[in-house]
Amino acid sequence: MNKIIDLQEKSDSLSTMICSFSKPFMLTKEHSTEIRQLLSSESDLRLGLEFITEGKTEKELKQNILLVTQEAEIILYTLMQLDKIGLKEALPMIDKAKEIVAIIKTL
Repeated sequence: MNKIIDLQEKSDSLSTMICSFSKPFMLTKEHSTEIRQLLSSESDLRLGLEFITEGKTEKELKQNILLVTQEAEIILYTLMQLDKIGLKEALPMIDKAKEIVAIIKTL
């Protein structure tokens, strides 16, 4: 249960970082594909975390964990792409996303 709480706290922190980072890009077309993907996956990650423990069977729990893992990895990949094109503001979010992926993989 401590892992889930830690995961939720790190996810909340990452969500705040992503929203703050993305806000200036919302009115421009600059990096719009990456920003849309980042915001979509951030939202899916938050929803997935809400349901992660609600599976009634082991199969449902594993599916929920897989979904959360995939969304966290998409966020990490997208942030790494933004870093590659020179947006160094993505670096702290990359570190946070790596922490989240590492925790999820221990569930």
